[in-house]
Amino acid sequence: MRGLSEHTMLMNAMIGLCVPTHDWPHPLKDLGFSVDSIEPVLATKDGKKVNPDLILTSNRLTHALVVECKGGYEIDKYRKKESDDQARRYSKISNNLLAHRVSIYDPRRLTHDVTYVTNDEIAEFIKEYGYPILVFERDKLYKINSFNKEVLNSKFSSEISIKGPPPTHFFPFNDNDDPSLIALYVFQKLVKFALKTRDDSLEFDENMILKSIFGAYWKNIHETKKKKLRKKVRGILNEYSKNKELKGYLEKVKDRKNWRVTKSLEAFRKGCQKIIETLEKQRKINEF
Repeated sequence: MRGLSEHTMLMNAMIGLCVPTHDWPHPLKDLGFSVDSIEPVLATKDGKKVNPDLILTSNRLTHALVVECKGGYEIDKYRKKESDDQARRYSKISNNLLAHRVSIYDPRRLTHDVTYVTNDEIAEFIKEYGYPILVFERDKLYKINSFNKEVLNSKFSSEISIKGPPPTHFFPFNDNDDPSLIALYVFQKLVKFALKTRDDSLEFDENMILKSIFGAYWKNIHETKKKKLRKKVRGILNEYSKNKELKGYLEKVKDRKNWRVTKSLEAFRKGCQKIIETLEKQRKINEF
């Protein structure tokens, strides 16, 4: 089992800058920023589309950060061409178009920065675009290029110390992360569902699982991304319902999107727990 991708880690790192969290800096929270949307689809002035990872907004500054996270790969000539095209599309985002997509108290005053978030190696290839870049290294965070808001430049004028990896509970996984890791989250949640259910029957769907895993941030995720996450969880349930630990215990409800536990919840919970133990062993072996 692989850990979270660098891309997903960077998304969590950036969200963490907006939330007071133990052992993680929160300079954006100090400026009133919070998560407005996750993986939205935005229209540009010339009718094209761009898909940032995050939009963070501050009512205090009437300002938005349109965040593009880049990590987990090396820049070659093909990726560079793709990245150059993306940067051009980001330059076509207007304050007026963006104002219709974010929650801000005075949309007429909205300003924005396209902001890249990455590691030091990729930063060298993309700094030519001129957009502000927040670079995360193992023990520090620093800025390349300038924001449109001077208060942001001031906040990131010097390196910010980082004591460890970012918290990952904000955005626990993406649809292209390791399926075994996603399965671990799914079955841990199903065990909790089984323990909380008073009678001996349980029905659930992919949305119920994901909403419980992602918590308050589920509402911020764009529907296009939600569909991909539901599809991933559906595939996991389909696969593991045939597993020896759950075969005969879990079935799809006919003509509905729900799943139903067909035998005792205690037996179902034990089956889920065995799957979790197997997945946890895989993770420990890979970490070793």
